[in-house]
Amino acid sequence: MRKRFKQYIIAIIILLINVLAYIQYTGNINKRLEKQTDAHLKSLIDETKECIDIKLEERLETYEAVANFIGNLEEINLDVLEDALRNQSDSAGYTEFDLINTEGDSYISQETGIYAENDKFKKACKGKSSIEIKYDSFGSLKGINYYIPIKKDKLVMGILKVYSTLEQFTTFTDITDLNKYGNVFIVKQDGTLISRGYGLDEVENIKMILNDDKSASKLVKSMQSRKSGYISYDSGEAKKYICYARTDYNKWYMVSIVSAQSVEATNEDIKTDGTVFFFEIAMLTVILMLFLVRMVFSESKGNQLNRQRYYFVTKYSDSIIIDYSCAKDTMFCNENWKKVLGYEPEKKELKSDITRYIAEDDIERFNQIIDVLKNEKEFVRFQAGIKNEQGEVVNCIFKLAAIKTRRGKLQKVVGVIEPCLLNM
Repeated sequence: MRKRFKQYIIAIIILLINVLAYIQYTGNINKRLEKQTDAHLKSLIDETKECIDIKLEERLETYEAVANFIGNLEEINLDVLEDALRNQSDSAGYTEFDLINTEGDSYISQETGIYAENDKFKKACKGKSSIEIKYDSFGSLKGINYYIPIKKDKLVMGILKVYSTLEQFTTFTDITDLNKYGNVFIVKQDGTLISRGYGLDEVENIKMILNDDKSASKLVKSMQSRKSGYISYDSGEAKKYICYARTDYNKWYMVSIVSAQSVEATNEDIKTDGTVFFFEIAMLTVILMLFLVRMVFSESKGNQLNRQRYYFVTKYSDSIIIDYSCAKDTMFCNENWKKVLGYEPEKKELKSDITRYIAEDDIERFNQIIDVLKNEKEFVRFQAGIKNEQGEVVNCIFKLAAIKTRRGKLQKVVGVIEPCLLNM
């Protein structure tokens, strides 16, 4: 029984170790997946932001080249220059233009002071190109204005102002070919769309694209508090990541909606390792469970067989068979006790009065032998008398064995009592 118990414990410990190992491994996999996804998204955000900044910078450089050309002219003929600017408007990506002196007066419309209070115009007068959003009379976003300083010998002589529609702005900032992961937009901090993407002419805010107020609000709050990052959107196969990063211009933000499947595709190797490990653990667990079931079945079958043997011996033996439990203070004996002695012994509370069955002349020696069995030996054989129903002494041979714990504590006394032939 002890051996079986040890086997149970060892099997259960092995099973627990493997289960814990699998839990630890899957936990590590999840952490690795999260770290890899995080690194991949951050790399994607940096790459996309850089592409957008390059696009915006290229546009400014295009207009700065035009302004430098104007500034290097020996003599400016407004009619000729106006025709030249108008002719290249389509290829340069603008629909309107104006030439302005440093006082804010327009050379094209001949209006005076109309730009004097414009912050972007003032910035251009200090030698720095700038971009601003243009609104219509209803307060809706209409297009983009560029203010480019016209310099001669490093001195600002005037300002070139060009205007692009939202469609033109969207066209030259489009990075679909570069960014294979998802749609990219340029937005204000409040989510207002600046570059709207094809087919989104009537869409004014990123909230209308996400169609989820909670995620949209979270995105806006994130852009107002952080320069870059990402949030998850939706779940399952429809799960997406909304990436954002502030551009180098006007605190505008790049927003990219990325499919989670495209980002997490690079994690397949780790997932495959995890799947293989899972099946290994599962197979080992099944084997251990079968082993445990077999052990339990074998133990149960063995116990049943032992009980059958014990029953057979006690039923058909001519000897008196006893089984005394020290812990419960109970004793079992077969029917031969009654056949030989004419009565049945008490089955409970025998410890303090077991000697009432022993002949008076043998009580002292009986107790001494039992002490020896308890403290020193595992088996004793001796002769002593037992009183029968009429009080007569029946001489018997006692063969008793002690069952003890590993520390030597007596648990049971089992054995046989055989009547001497002289009594027959």
